[in-house]
Amino acid sequence: MKVFGVGEYVSHLNELLNEEVVVEGELSSVSVSQGKWLFFTLKDENGGVLECFSLLFWIKTPLEDVMRVRALGSPKVHEKSG
Repeated sequence: MKVFGVGEYVSHLNELLNEEVVVEGELSSVSVSQGKWLFFTLKDENGGVLECFSLLFWIKTPLEDVMRVRALGSPKVHEKSG
């Protein structure tokens, strides 16, 4: 069994996740930082939770908590915060 360093494992995970996906869920914790970063959580009825972010200018519709949305993106694991 290979033993990874943390940073090496995050890089490995990101290589495995290297595809665009659509995830549907309910918005919560919608917030904007520095007028350009949109942070939000997607959750589902089974308790699944996914922390997300986007550049604000990519979003064409105002977002609010409890909206049901489909998010298109490429999943990544952030090395410093997971």
